[in-house]
Parts: sequence; C-alpha cells; structure tokens
Amino acid sequence: MIKKRLLGVISVIGMLILLSGCQMFRPLTQENKPTQESVSIDTINSYEALLRQARTLADDGKYKESNETLAQIPVTDLGKKGMESLKVSVNALMDSNTKALEEAQNQPVKNKSSTSTIQTDETPPAKQDFGQFATVYYFYYQAQGNHQYRLTISPNGDVLQEGVTQNQATASGSAMISSYRADVLSYVINERVPSSKPATKTITSDVQIIVTWENGEQQTFYGYTTNIGQIALTDGISNNGSVNEVWMTNR
Repeated sequence: MIKKRLLGVISVIGMLILLSGCQMFRPLTQENKPTQESVSIDTINSYEALLRQARTLADDGKYKESNETLAQIPVTDLGKKGMESLKVSVNALMDSNTKALEEAQNQPVKNKSSTSTIQTDETPPAKQDFGQFATVYYFYYQAQGNHQYRLTISPNGDVLQEGVTQNQATASGSAMISSYRADVLSYVINERVPSSKPATKTITSDVQIIVTWENGEQQTFYGYTTNIGQIALTDGISNNGSVNEVWMTNR
C-alpha cells in the first residue's frame, strides 16, 4: 500500500516537472516577441506640441524660428516606430519654411535713401549668416545606382540623410560649420534638375561643413551659392569624371 502511494507521488512530481519545462521553453509568440523600439506616448505628445508651435510661427511669417522649433525634435526619434506620420509633417513644414526663406532672400532689397555704400578693399565684409546653410538639400545628379535623395541640416546641427525610398537606409549625425574659402570641385549648375550629366567646374566655397555620422565616420562638404541663386554643397571629390556628392536646395 505504501509502495503504491510513493509511486503515485513520484508520478505527480514528474508531471509537474514536465509542465514546468514546457513553460520555460515555450516558443516565442506574438505576445512574448521583443518589440521594435518606439517612442512613448508622452514624448510623442510633446513632439506634436512642438509641431503645432512651429506651424503657428510659420503662419506668422517666422520661418527661421519655426525651423528652429522643429529642430528640437531629434531626427533619430523620427525614424522610430509610430513616428511615420509626424516625420512626414515635420519634413513638409521644414521644406515649406526653407522655400519661403529662400524666396525672401532672393527678393531685391529696396534702397531706403538715394545714397548707397560701395564696399572697397578697406571696408570690412558684413558678418555672414551661416544659418542659411542649415536647410534641406536634394541630391543634384542621380547617377545610375545612386539612391541618395535628401540631406537635412537642422539649425541645432542635427543631420539626416535619406534614400530615394523608405526601404533604403537613412543615416544621422551632427554637423559643425565654419567660414572657409577654397577652390573645390563641383558641377556646372544652370538648372534645378539636370537632364543629363553636368560638366564639372571649380567653385570658391563660403563655408566648410564637417558631418560626423552616427558610426563615427566624418564627411566634409563645402557650401556656396550657385549661378541660379540656390545654396549648394559639394564634397569636392572627383569620381570617374563626375563629382562624388553634390547637393542643392529647393529642386
């Protein structure tokens, strides 16, 4: 009788061990799979508030301040899960602000008096606003196999490079800008979108922009104003008769 009871207890213990093992080694399901990194609801709400503030500034004609407000939203967060709609809205407003700033810059300045000041060699140059280089650029000449599309430099120094489609990789980093005059290689830019491979030429840069990408690599661009009044960036590197990278605003 005692032996039967012991056998019964051992059987129960064995069943419990088997059930415990099944629980420990159960396969991953939709419920217990690790989730993709996302942004918290509170953080999304704060970013949406910044977007509303930026829209109000843009409505008041304060386009530069609007872009500075948008720059408070980290570009790395915009690439996370659940941020697709906000990313589209931020990029659209930044593009609109940049276009408005460029149009205002290209308008002729009316003289307030009949006299004008002529700058001579002895006249110190006016202080340059480097903020004009913190804007949205588009890849100028798309050679076969090149999938680069848009480069955004925010006023706070954040940099985001995007591919032609959402499936193509993006890269983020930070930029340092300084005054820099040098002769560097670029394209002859006489139109917004080239219909064929443009010729190369030597330009004189106004600034140097050093981008440190998230993987630690650095890339140098040289900024200047083109013949058609657009801001352009070139890396100045010759590549099989072309220029490795040239970017331009407002295609």
